[in-house]
Amino acid sequence: AAGDAGVPADAGTPRAADGGVRPGDAGAKVPAPPASAVVTDLDLAPSSAYAMAVLRDRSTALRIPIPGAFTDPTLVTATVIPDEIVGSVTLSPGGHYALLYTTAVPTYERLTILDLTSNAPPRTIQLEKSVEAIAISPDDQTALVVHQKLDGDPNEPGIDLGTKLDRQYGYSVVAIAAGFPKLEVTAAPLGPFAAVPDGSHLFILFNALGLHQVDDVDLRSLLIATLELGSPPVSVGPVPATNRVFVGQDHTDGRISFIDWTTGAIQSVTGFELNSRIRQ
Repeated sequence: AAGDAGVPADAGTPRAADGGVRPGDAGAKVPAPPASAVVTDLDLAPSSAYAMAVLRDRSTALRIPIPGAFTDPTLVTATVIPDEIVGSVTLSPGGHYALLYTTAVPTYERLTILDLTSNAPPRTIQLEKSVEAIAISPDDQTALVVHQKLDGDPNEPGIDLGTKLDRQYGYSVVAIAAGFPKLEVTAAPLGPFAAVPDGSHLFILFNALGLHQVDDVDLRSLLIATLELGSPPVSVGPVPATNRVFVGQDHTDGRISFIDWTTGAIQSVTGFELNSRIRQ
């Protein structure tokens, strides 16, 4: 989903004038606010049956049925999340959850989980770093939160742990149903990443000076295995029929590594090995 950076940072509690919504109506489904409200983000459900829009200055998420709401605006429903800043939305692939957050406030470290399959109220969880982007696993169960890195030296003497974390790269893996986040601090920004089709593993590439590695994240246990590579990784994707992911690497002869996500075993082939199999 697109970030909400650049949107005015007034995050006041929704007012009764905004369509009759009161601050105490946490998670209530109410008529949509007037059309004059500013939409800060929009995400289309994979089924195309609806879209979710976010009104950041009203802490409100709108569910917009498609195509019904185009001719009947009364079909649009709003969920208010009082006292939270929500300017961006990411929908899960199966349509079970909407994750609400902001990328515009570098000191805001919270994430709201909205269950779209029930009338359960929104749940907001505390993170340890601010959000840059979010992706959700194919089975709707786990979210990858890519964090922002704030300016400054994380090793500056005298700073507290929170400031040190803010100045480092990192990501969190969130078990959505449980609302449990696990933070991983990294030495470099995240590169390309890919989840396997059953949602059991996530592979994240890191390519920096002296750092060529893949994080294999077990999305069931949230345990992380770090795999070192001999050359810079540049692309990753699953090969479902083999239970492996490929990792393309920047190598003078060309190199691809295949990682078995059930065992962690790595097999690499370089250009001359690939070319030897080509027949005209």
